[in-house]
Amino acid sequence: MENCRALNRRLMVAVNLMDGFYYSWARRSGVSGHTLALLYALDDGQPHSQKQLSEEYLIPKTTLNTVVKACQEAGYLTLADMPGQTRQRQLCLTGAGRTYARRALEELYRAEDAAMAATLERFPEEAVAADFLKSGAADGVLAVCDASCLERNLNLVFQIRATGVPVLVCLNLMDEAARKGIRIDVEKLSGMLGMPVTGIVARRKEDLRRLECDLDRWMEELDGEAEKDLWESSVPEADMAACTTQEERREKQTRENIQLAGQICREVVSFRKNGYLNRDLAIDRILTGKRTGYAVMLLLLALVLWITIVGANVPSGLLAKLHDALPI
Repeated sequence: MENCRALNRRLMVAVNLMDGFYYSWARRSGVSGHTLALLYALDDGQPHSQKQLSEEYLIPKTTLNTVVKACQEAGYLTLADMPGQTRQRQLCLTGAGRTYARRALEELYRAEDAAMAATLERFPEEAVAADFLKSGAADGVLAVCDASCLERNLNLVFQIRATGVPVLVCLNLMDEAARKGIRIDVEKLSGMLGMPVTGIVARRKEDLRRLECDLDRWMEELDGEAEKDLWESSVPEADMAACTTQEERREKQTRENIQLAGQICREVVSFRKNGYLNRDLAIDRILTGKRTGYAVMLLLLALVLWITIVGANVPSGLLAKLHDALPI
């Protein structure tokens, strides 16, 4: 526990240092920190609303509105209708705005790339694993996923498969998923993924032996050339061609993978109790909602005050009656 606290403190210090770096960079560039955040967000070429930017970059709505108006007056921004939205409008950089953003951010991007390269030099495990997979030296990969949160894990499976290496998907913690009322159609999942899938509980020896047998059989039957391009890209070529940088292509592919994972999970994952997930989401919305969250907090505060002022008199009265009833 002490090690966890120490790591949390180090992480907090690192986040504060990063925040300070961007703030200092903005001052050196002659723009406010909020203006830099706005330009940084809009430079990815994706649609953004003021509400979204306010929530993602923690900029107060009134402050962001002031920054947006200033950029509009300077000819850097325009507002456009968002498809399917009537109350929100999309922020778009003009040609002059994109030129201004690139000029303001170009050196910042180089600094970020240098920092990331230095970080990967210190923690090279992920880069080494990715390079090994892309080299073609791997005969296959066993991808172990958490069965109780499958959707979150499928994105990694897609990324591994995109390297062209055959994948055997292993769903661990099947007992935990069953305890939560989650049922996974393993056979259907295998068909939708185009990959073999097996489910286990790792602490059971018989499951580990079965996994070893599945691995041996899979490696014997494996055709290294079959379906190598299956998950190379789930994004249409025209959409990929519209992405101007490798980073944009990666982000677009990641978004597509997340959407695909959600579609697959809706097909293969079911809940023993109807409305299991909906109930949890409803409770989360109530407890964390902007309006209902405050109401719940006030109710709990009122309950604590009632227990302190009034409710405590009940056991006190019982004790007093018991004391009076005792023979002296």
